[in-house]
Amino acid sequence: MPISSLDLDCPQVAQMVIVIGEDIHRFDADGDGRGCESYG
Repeated sequence: MPISSLDLDCPQVAQMVIVIGEDIHRFDADGDGRGCESYG
């Protein structure tokens, strides 16, 4: 499912995501390309 450009937080996504390009939602706090890692 594509993620919209709306402001989202990890609890709203509720899954780990791979961040490609600009991390507009700031999911990837440590810069390793994986966001919302606590859900993975």
